[in-house]
Amino acid sequence: KNKSALWEDFYYTNSSSEDRQRRIEWYSETDVSKMYEKRKYMNILSIVELRLGKAMHNLLALEDVYRDYVFENKETIEDDAEDIKDLLEEFSYLVKKNNQLDLKNEEIKKKITDHKKQVKVIRAGICKFVLKKSTTTRVSKKIKLSLTC
Repeated sequence: KNKSALWEDFYYTNSSSEDRQRRIEWYSETDVSKMYEKRKYMNILSIVELRLGKAMHNLLALEDVYRDYVFENKETIEDDAEDIKDLLEEFSYLVKKNNQLDLKNEEIKKKITDHKKQVKVIRAGICKFVLKKSTTTRVSKKIKLSLTC
């Protein structure tokens, strides 16, 4: 996974570094920079929204099948845990970014509040199903680094 690709604007993908630098300078000198940041932020927010939905879905699936889970499924649990850990890091980045941009936007505020609730549920679920019942201590240690149960 190339995490930095998520933050990179699609305009930048196929241009030379000189072009990129010129654009960055131009954006930073104008009011457009704030609009640009907001649009970019909203795009990232919608990606996170989709991934939060997927994480919630995985968590519910995990809850359903955990009763039948046996030792050989530990890799699946590890992968899910890693994905959710990455997602939570991205989410905290977005909250910080929103504070920096100081976007007085009710829609964004509401989305962040909703996402925070979802993140709480995901954290609680991961703590409950992975940490408490996991047969591998390695998974537990890995997740404990990023989650406080």
